[in-house]
Amino acid sequence: MSTKPASLLLLLAASLGATAAQAQRKAPEPPEARIPFAAQVYDFRDDGERGIYIQDQGRKWYYGRFFGPCNELPWVQAVRYETRGADGIDRYTTVIAGRERCPLASFVESAPPPSKAKKNRQAKR
Repeated sequence: MSTKPASLLLLLAASLGATAAQAQRKAPEPPEARIPFAAQVYDFRDDGERGIYIQDQGRKWYYGRFFGPCNELPWVQAVRYETRGADGIDRYTTVIAGRERCPLASFVESAPPPSKAKKNRQAKR
């Protein structure tokens, strides 16, 4: 009787165990956030095309990740927020940048956006 099938099964079991352990070690997702009133937005910054940093009047930063790219966001001076009846900004909000509608996939509390100098250095790499 050959030991190859047994060693293959043992190797497969070990790799599945390692994958399960890695999945358990992932950091938990941050909880979804909400700015109670859209009028409380103080500032916003784009993150290229995939997300937006929004600062409230209390100077707390939030990060909203879009479902897809929002190509006009880096070029606009102002954005609008479509909140669908509720006045607050959360993951159900759509950001309107120019003529483009960019729905949010998530909205969480965040550190401030990277400075432009740091962002430019990272882009050159």
